Amino acid sequence: MKRMFPEWMGMFLAVLAFVVPGTVWADQEEMVIKEQKGLRFKLPADWPVEERSGAVGPIPTEEYLSRKFSALNSRLDSVEKRLGTSETGLRAAEQRMGAAEAGLRSTQQRLASVEEKQFKTEE
Repeated sequence: MKRMFPEWMGMFLAVLAFVVPGTVWADQEEMVIKEQKGLRFKLPADWPVEERSGAVGPIPTEEYLSRKFSALNSRLDSVEKRLGTSETGLRAAEQRMGAAEAGLRSTQQRLASVEEKQFKTEE
């Protein structure tokens, strides 16, 4: 009897059957069942169910995504603000470090000149 596909194809399909579903479900949020007015909806935990124009159902996808992106946007704004504050502090620390290095160089030069004078007087 002639084989329809090579042996490696069976192994590939077996691996694919176990790997793909795990990666697909890993990216999705935890689903919960929400009940309102006798209707049950399987949705992500943060997806609201509302009554609009007499009909009960989850809010539209566009509105849900808009809320999610707004929340993400506000988080990014706060991170940018904290990052800006950190950068300002880092610049101030760099300036203080530069001033301290300049003071150290000045002190080293004065010390070298004192040592040179002391060496000349000892001769």
